[in-house]
Formats: sequence, structure tokens, C-alpha cells
Amino acid sequence: MNKIIQLFCRITGLKIRLKNPAVACAIALPFVLLSACSTPAVYLPGDPFGNPTGTVKPLSMYVGKDVTNIKLIFVHGVGDFCPGYALSGDSKNEGWLGNGMARKIGLDPGTGEPVTQPWIYSNEFLTPPKGTPHPYDDQSFVALRTQHFTYTPANIPLEAIEVTWSPLTQWVKNDRLREDFTEPGIFSCLNIDGGDPAQPPSRVLLNRVIKENILDRKLADAAIYMGQYHTVMQLGMADALCHALTGQEVAPLNPAAPNPVCDWRTAHVDPGTLYVFVTHSLGSRLLYDTLLGLLGKNAPGVDQSALTLEFPGAKDYVHGILGNTPVIYMMANQLTFLGMANITAQDTSKTATRKPAVVGVGMQPAAAAAADQGPCTDVICLLALAKAESAPHTTLKENPDTSRKLDVVAFSDTNDLLSWSIPPEYERDPLQFVNVYVRNATRFLIVENPVSAHGGYFTSKAVWDVIRCGAHGPTVNTCN
Repeated sequence: MNKIIQLFCRITGLKIRLKNPAVACAIALPFVLLSACSTPAVYLPGDPFGNPTGTVKPLSMYVGKDVTNIKLIFVHGVGDFCPGYALSGDSKNEGWLGNGMARKIGLDPGTGEPVTQPWIYSNEFLTPPKGTPHPYDDQSFVALRTQHFTYTPANIPLEAIEVTWSPLTQWVKNDRLREDFTEPGIFSCLNIDGGDPAQPPSRVLLNRVIKENILDRKLADAAIYMGQYHTVMQLGMADALCHALTGQEVAPLNPAAPNPVCDWRTAHVDPGTLYVFVTHSLGSRLLYDTLLGLLGKNAPGVDQSALTLEFPGAKDYVHGILGNTPVIYMMANQLTFLGMANITAQDTSKTATRKPAVVGVGMQPAAAAAADQGPCTDVICLLALAKAESAPHTTLKENPDTSRKLDVVAFSDTNDLLSWSIPPEYERDPLQFVNVYVRNATRFLIVENPVSAHGGYFTSKAVWDVIRCGAHGPTVNTCN
């Protein structure tokens, strides 16, 4: 036993000063296991390790006196999610923003509870205006859940909106990977059959967690998205956002005929509305791709033709959203990983390093908006152009610099197997990136729980403290 403890000490780097190293290490072990609590550090892209110089503004800095209400939109990432993953109210199974956490960050839920809207089935947004109706599939849908709060620092209403797209891919993983699960691998937000019996020989615990949870149920979503099925996911996201932001109600289910798709043209952006997006993992890329497609921008992986066909006239409303969006909080960033798909056959080791911001880094907004989009084809480059082009649509102008810029705050746990930091080449005016490094889970010996590392951002008080209070370098600001 002593040898095992001594080996642990050598691996973890613990220094022993007592006469009995095994005893000393055994005493230190509980403290090592409690090492999940670490101070966040804010790095600018390209900052050397140990010298963080980045800044995260406190949320209150984005809320000027001309803001009359806030819409806070949550979009989950890879993995299996059901309605309630973010807005859980007073449930014991607290989500990303349960009422307890909401109160800690200045959101008063009052007596209200989250409301789940009728599910939006895929035949609503997959049936073209002229063409054969898409078959109804009770396994394939997008869900919306909302809750009303008061943002107490400004005493204004805040509507939190939770978008759940996971059911669009749950059935795919259940079917295509069913023979890889050593335990029944079916997951669904519906009450369905428990799945096939275990197929392959058993795996040891850590390998099973990585293979069957991280790869089969999480990374698989990214693989699905990089294929043709991204069209379905983008259309579902566009329809859900349209219902949530324009206020059009979701029609009751009618299996015999698809419901009419949501129409972005029926409403206008409230000039006093501030939009804040909180995304996780693949949800960031899905959101950006969807918004770009609705704006008519044809980035790789964006089904711009399908989006503009299904949602004509969405451009003005989406420009209004981007114009009044000063910040996006990204957890478990996968933009860098998915961005490797931007490399073309014509690229070389020298030209590829300039992607995704391949033209005009540092251009002023007016020049960026007028620039030839020929060489600007990737998601981040086009997102910067879209934000610049949205400047004339901005109605919140008390703080011109804040309204003109789009701050992208990328949280990452370096032990999260599905998160990658933002490199310097992603920077392009008016986008401003920072990498915020946190630790989401307790380290056990030489391992941090990979499931908690990827999914624990929203249960981390440190993450919410950075959002609420702001931070600079290695220091989180203090706030009431």
C-alpha cells in the first residue's frame, strides 16, 4: 500500500517533508481530491501561459439605461439534453440556471416557474413551401422552455429562453451506435424502449466512460453535424429561435399535417431589448451557422439555401438581434476543432495558419462591411462581417463602443476532452475574444472526471462570478 501511495505522490508532484513519505502523502491526498476549486484566469488569445492579460466585463456594463428588457438565450452542445437542462426552477435536479443560482447572480424569479412550450416537430421546418410534406417523426423535435425573471441591478424584466435541439440527434445515435454500448445505450426525452442488450465485451470503467459517454453520446453529435444532417439541425434552431424571439406560439401537434413554419417577418426587434447568448460546445457553432444562413451568408457547413427558402425575409430581424447583442458566453469551445474543416485542397501549411480570419484583421466596421466577401468564407470571418453590418440596426447606443463590439467569452477547462481554446488568428474586428480557464471537476489522482469537466461549467460558481462580476487576468472582480 505504501508503494502505491508513494507512486501517487511522484505522479502528482507532491513534495514530502515528513519522515514517513507514505503517511505524509496520505494526509495530503484529501486536499488533492478537493482541488477542483481554482481561480479562473482570463487570457487574450496568444497570451503566454502564466501571464493572463485578458478582461471580462461584468454583465452590468452591457446593460445601459436605454435597455428596457433582456433576453437571455441558452443553447446546449453535444450530448443528450432534455427540456429543463438550463431552466429548472426550484427542482432538486438543478439545471444551469435554477432559481437558487439565479438569485445568486442578481435574477429574481419571483413566484414564477419555467414553462415548456409544445414541441416543434421536424416536419414543421423540413417541409418546403412547395413540395411533399416531410413525414411526421415523434422522435425528432426541438423544444423551447422559458422563464421570467427580474434583473435586480437595473430592475428590468429578463426572459430566459432555453433551446433544446438534442432530440434531433438522439435517435440517430440510438440507432447507428447501438452495437457499441456495453450497457443499453438508448437515450430519449420520450418514454421509449430501453434499447438492445449489451453487445460488445465489457470495458473497464474509465474506458467505458470515455468511449460510450464522451465519444458515442457527445463527440458523435459533432460528427453528425459535419455531414448532411446539419441542415436539419440549423433549420430546427432557426424555427425555435423564431418562435422564442418573435413571440409566435407553437401550434398544437397535428400528425396528419405539418404546422406552418415560423415567420420572422411578422415582428420587429423591440428597440429596448438586449440579447445575451450563453452557448455550450457544439451549440456555439450551430447558433453562428444558423444566424449566418438566415442573413444569406454561405459559410462552409451552412445550408444558406435551405434557411433562406424556409425562412424568407429573416435578415432584418436577425440584423436587429446582432445589433443589440454585445456579448456571447461560450462554454467548452469547439470552434477551433470544427474549424479544421475549413482547410481546402488549395491551402498550404503557411496559408492555413491565417484561417479563419483570412482577410482584413483589424478593419474598421464600415470597411469590413463593405469588403469583398470573396476570400471571407469561414464562419468567424463572416460572423465579424455580420456584426459590422448590423451596426446601423443597433438601437442601444448609450455606450457606442459596447454596442459596436461583440465580446466572445470562451470558457474552457483544460481537462475537458471536448474543448479547445481560441487562437489569435480568430480575432477580427468587431469581434473580441478572451479565453477563460476554469476547473469544473475534482481531480482524482492523475485524472479529472471527463464527464464533469465537459458538463460542469454551469454548476461552477466561479463561472457565474466571472459573468456577473467580471475579471481581469488571474483576478475575479468583487461585486455585491
